[in-house]
Amino acid sequence: MTPSPLLIHFGDQAASLQCDDPELAAYLAEMFRHSLDGRLAPRTAYHLEAANGRFILRRDAQILQTSPTAVALLPWLMQDLVAALIEAQTDRLIFHAGGVLVDEMGIFLGGQTGSGKSTLTACLLANGARYLSDEVLALSAGDPPTMTGLARPLVLKEALPPAWAPWLPDPTSPPLAAMADGTHWILPAWMGATVAAAPAPLRLLLFPTYRAAAPLAIRPLTPAEAAFHLLQNLVNARNLPDKGVSAAADIARRVPAYQISYDEATAVAAWIHDYPL
Repeated sequence: MTPSPLLIHFGDQAASLQCDDPELAAYLAEMFRHSLDGRLAPRTAYHLEAANGRFILRRDAQILQTSPTAVALLPWLMQDLVAALIEAQTDRLIFHAGGVLVDEMGIFLGGQTGSGKSTLTACLLANGARYLSDEVLALSAGDPPTMTGLARPLVLKEALPPAWAPWLPDPTSPPLAAMADGTHWILPAWMGATVAAAPAPLRLLLFPTYRAAAPLAIRPLTPAEAAFHLLQNLVNARNLPDKGVSAAADIARRVPAYQISYDEATAVAAWIHDYPL
């Protein structure tokens, strides 16, 4: 029997995902189980199917990619699906950022690809934090501002040296964790971490950057600097009034912000643990 489509939502958008292979469909359901909701009509429809000895990924009936294996299509699916969920968002600020909860207080981890967000997020999870996202966060202005994550698996680069991250699980042990693009997908449950699906109060803005062999350096940011960094990571500015500038500035005035450079993720985790949230 063909599995039912998954209805994946984030913010005010939703997409459907049909996978004909029952085993892979079950994995995808586990992957997105904290983002499944039937309240919103899907804006986009994905279909992962097998035909003539190959696997085909379609979006709205158009072929996106084909491959001899279904697993090789998952990075394409993840990238396109996340883009589809965020590109039309209009009622929240969507950021390229990770996020965790520490003592029920939301911590924003902003930075570009390669800055170490996902590994730092994983380290915080290993130290007791709850998971929101390692890549996409939605912020709503208010008093306090709130944050919601798209709780996909953590995507970790293969090149990470084990000596830097001894707290990570063996990335080859969970099923389907090693992807064809050289990344590893880690479900929070494989690390013993829980996921926070509901909006959480935003209490700390961090903009971390990994620097090999560099000492831990933490610099407080002024509200103007924090707003600038937020806007650098805002991905749906074109859909927002005044490109999101006023809302980002309001968040920056209300929430303490720091720029961090680090070599050891555990040192950042210890600083956060001691921070008076």
